Amino acid sequence: MELCDTILLLLVGVMFLVYGSYGALMFLSSKKKRYFKKDYVPSVALIVCTYNEEEVIERKIKNILMLDYPREKLKVVFVDSGSTDKTMNVIGNYLKDNPNFRLYIQERRMGQNSAENFVMPYVKDKIVVTTDAEVLFNRNSIKKIVKNFAHKNIGAVTGEQLLLRKDSLPRRMESIYKRLYYLIRKGESNMDSTFHVHGDLLAFRRKLWKPLNPHRGADDASIAFNIRRKGYRVIHDSSAVFYESPPQTLGERELQKRKRAAVLFESIFMNLDMLFNRKFGVFGCIILPANFFMLIISPFVFLSILILSSIKLITNFSQTFLFSVPFVFILFMAMFILNQFSSIGALIRVFLTRRGKNVLWEKTVTTRHATANLNQ
Repeated sequence: MELCDTILLLLVGVMFLVYGSYGALMFLSSKKKRYFKKDYVPSVALIVCTYNEEEVIERKIKNILMLDYPREKLKVVFVDSGSTDKTMNVIGNYLKDNPNFRLYIQERRMGQNSAENFVMPYVKDKIVVTTDAEVLFNRNSIKKIVKNFAHKNIGAVTGEQLLLRKDSLPRRMESIYKRLYYLIRKGESNMDSTFHVHGDLLAFRRKLWKPLNPHRGADDASIAFNIRRKGYRVIHDSSAVFYESPPQTLGERELQKRKRAAVLFESIFMNLDMLFNRKFGVFGCIILPANFFMLIISPFVFLSILILSSIKLITNFSQTFLFSVPFVFILFMAMFILNQFSSIGALIRVFLTRRGKNVLWEKTVTTRHATANLNQ
């Protein structure tokens, strides 16, 4: 057998071995019965970071006001980072009638990590919940997510995203991807912890907070890593849901994934010492290494498979057509769903363009006015 065939089969085998074995392991783990959540109603600070949110901030405030959580135990903290529209005016209109509302102002926009670092010294409540101005909660989302903290080994909990009802190809693609995504997150949570968390609905213990790197890394993933380092678990709760508008075009979807992947990769690179580290249990020995392979290594393995298969197809079409095309097609579809090409673009951006600078991303979703049933 030629060297090219050997390498190609080896790469394909590695891909199927890692994805197949990890997928099967997470599927089995996801079927485990979750522990019973006791009633727990701690003081909560809900942090909303804003920048030019005039279009959506009033809708967000009205959504917060309908939450089913004791008003005396829920503090709503807005931190605005130099908005140039009417965002602060809208928030200001609600401050007088809602004594549990607070507004803190950064003079200029320096990114999500910087905004959270700025406001956290003012937050003293037991549980902190982060969210964005664009997302909506169910009435009981806060109540459900904080119940997990009745268990003392839980340090952070993330909710589950549901897409607002707007039928489009990007929405259907995102829905298919999310089914697999959340199955894996549930499996990871049952085994130990996950670092794939949503800053749109992320709750954590205030005492575990550690200031974030203001220039690098995803705020939510960095919080998850910091908390797992302290010996606490980070889990996904599918009963605590939030709603968000999907990208309207495939281009928007790709840009959104690439942006998210870039900061997520930075968080991973800042925590490489946790890889294969028995100190962090199943998370350090299985979950993080598997994710490192799937997110960072496998895109280049897949690209190598595609190049080698193309070479064989061109040089020896008659003998390799049936061998190359099915494998490449199957792998292409699998990797597309798992955002592998977005990962390659994000990695290139991390290594070639950021170079420690504080890159401020622009919004990608332009349509924000879909509706949802928030009373579930």
